[in-house]
Amino acid sequence: MVITGIVYALLLSGVDVDVTYGWVNDVLHRIIPLVILVDWIDPGARQADSRT
Repeated sequence: MVITGIVYALLLSGVDVDVTYGWVNDVLHRIIPLVILVDWIDPGARQADSRT
């Protein structure tokens, strides 16, 4: 998904794809890849409690 965000930013951000709702394209190709990247960089945020 991070690669999708990079490819979109470099090659496809200026292409008009005639999406009905512009925010869908922004969320799918800009925000979600950033969230995945932050999750990938910070592995401590998703560690489960080992006392279970």
